[in-house]
Amino acid sequence: MADEIEAKEHMVAVSGDLPRLRKAALIAEVIAAAAIVISLVFVGVQLSRHTDEMVASSHHDLLLILNDNDNWFQDPEFAALMLRSEEGPDVLSETEMLVEPPSLPD
Repeated sequence: MADEIEAKEHMVAVSGDLPRLRKAALIAEVIAAAAIVISLVFVGVQLSRHTDEMVASSHHDLLLILNDNDNWFQDPEFAALMLRSEEGPDVLSETEMLVEPPSLPD
């Protein structure tokens, strides 16, 4: 009989803690949900910054390539060939039509 009384007292004590546990679980769920939202916003901002950096890097690389291509026209023979080619294909010999621009520096 004493065991039954102790068991009932234990159940009353545990059931008294149950509302506090539920409240603590609810608070933990809200905190976890907020943390997930914050982390997703952070990932979105980082992805946007990375994309902007990649676009800027691509533009920079393209400008470097275009600036290096100006070296072709600094070769006097190639520049003269280009000017003559603008007059039409009949002006150039077969050999001149096969000429490639000078190599770009690495």
